[in-house]
Amino acid sequence: MSDGFGKAESGAQLLARLEGRSSLRNLEPYLFADEGFPIHGDVIEFHGPEGSGKTEMLYHLISRCILPKSGGGLEVEVMFIDTDYHFDMLRLMYNLCGAETQY
Repeated sequence: MSDGFGKAESGAQLLARLEGRSSLRNLEPYLFADEGFPIHGDVIEFHGPEGSGKTEMLYHLISRCILPKSGGGLEVEVMFIDTDYHFDMLRLMYNLCGAETQY
């Protein structure tokens, strides 16, 4: 019974596996400068008063990441940690549909 757990991965194997990942360079040019764009593994935190658009920006960035390149996206994976169970899949779908027509 092999479930894949317990297998070690060397640093060289990890780098080889991650080398082909897409860049986040064009995630949002107006928000991230050419020199300051996020790289894989970065954590991005938004803070501000209620109603300032933090959640909308989050859904926009997720949409840009997961859309295919043909739809104006970056075609990369996103890890979203929802600690208070407020993630709204319908709102994400709305953003995805709007993003497809925008790009």
